[in-house]
Amino acid sequence: MSASIRDVAKLAKVSPSTVSRVLNHSAQISAETIKAVEAAVIKLNYVPNEFARTFATGKVKIIALAIDSTKLESYANNFFNATIFGIERTAHAKQHNLLIINCTDSSEDMENLERLILGKKIAGLILPEALISRNLANKLAQYAFPYVVLGSNDTEYTKQINWVDINNVQAGAYAVRHLYQQGYTRLAFISNCDKEFFNQARLKGFSEECIRHGIRAERNYIKQSVNTLRDARQVLSAWLGSSTRPDAIVCSSDKLAITTLRMAKSLGLLVPRDLGVFCYDNTELTQFYEPAVSCLEIDTYDLGVKAAELLFKQLAKAKSKAKGESKIEHILLDSAVCPRLSTQKIK
Repeated sequence: MSASIRDVAKLAKVSPSTVSRVLNHSAQISAETIKAVEAAVIKLNYVPNEFARTFATGKVKIIALAIDSTKLESYANNFFNATIFGIERTAHAKQHNLLIINCTDSSEDMENLERLILGKKIAGLILPEALISRNLANKLAQYAFPYVVLGSNDTEYTKQINWVDINNVQAGAYAVRHLYQQGYTRLAFISNCDKEFFNQARLKGFSEECIRHGIRAERNYIKQSVNTLRDARQVLSAWLGSSTRPDAIVCSSDKLAITTLRMAKSLGLLVPRDLGVFCYDNTELTQFYEPAVSCLEIDTYDLGVKAAELLFKQLAKAKSKAKGESKIEHILLDSAVCPRLSTQKIK
């Protein structure tokens, strides 16, 4: 069992509070006491609990990342893991710890978050777009509390907050541009969500790029809120069984992409000759399935880094007590197409 601060105090023959003052380099501690405490620390191999020290002293060296653990599909994935890693690495470089807190839009969770802020237990906050609301944004502004949002939406109040996001309109356009260059001219778009702003942005980019290239993207070949595999099979069966079927389908998730490949195979369609399949998820599933699925490469690690850097920029300004309002920053990150066999150029 590791040594505690009480063990150090007992060996040094001082109180735990004296040990704490020595470790925090407080003034008015005799050289003899400092020497005794340091000797006890070395002998017991004592490692201070940085979180406990921060909470006790009020010297906040912690930033928080809020997530909603009730939405497993949004957070329990490699994409968000990379984002967390980017935030943590940046925080570590700034000699800060990262605290992950569970937070929904319930009044109880919001009160817990407010206690952390008002109690000065965290120095700053990063939270996903799904958790920010006008009420929370107003409260954070009232407290002049530094925070950054992962993602964006089209609400008026988000124009006044700092956020970092993927350029999803551009991502939607990239998918169409790639398929057009491969010779596909009748495109469809299938998604398992419709309310999320990022999906609407991708569809906007998809539609605008289709118009730009004179590509047919008929209304009945755009389907959103396909939330179950059964629904997906019904939609795909109707599309691919039609005499005017699309010759390429853009899928919002890896599951929809694999379902599309399986449906095409069951109908005797060859991918990519008869049907191109493109996906926004670059996962192991899309990479190693046969045929491998062309997808969008999104650097979610960099998303975390940029969000943390933007937060620390706010913290530095607050620490310097610089006058004037902070400049609101909106950062859009680029993405790139990762071409694979599922959209190989039609000969």
